[in-house]
Amino acid sequence: MSPLPAARSAWGERLAQHLVSQGYAEEATMAAMIGESASTGIGLPLLLSSRGIVPGQVVASALGQLSGIPAIDLLAEQPAADALRLVPEPVAREYRAIGFRHAGDQMVLAF
Repeated sequence: MSPLPAARSAWGERLAQHLVSQGYAEEATMAAMIGESASTGIGLPLLLSSRGIVPGQVVASALGQLSGIPAIDLLAEQPAADALRLVPEPVAREYRAIGFRHAGDQMVLAF
């Protein structure tokens, strides 16, 4: 197994444990979704939100809490136009990131 799938699997396990401990899903449901994620290659967060098992905002918030990186709801909070222009399109596409806001020499990216 390459490092990327292994890392995805580890994050999926952490996410599942967190969501179960917070009462958002049952352990059996999460086990089934982890298995499906592993067999299909579809990330657990996408499976959970697209199936309506856990709302997408809850999944994003949980990932933010687990990673220590704040989650931003791009539908509720719009990126600053000047920050969007500061990240060249090829870079944005490669890293799946956009400039969200900046102040001075600091830039906040959204992935």
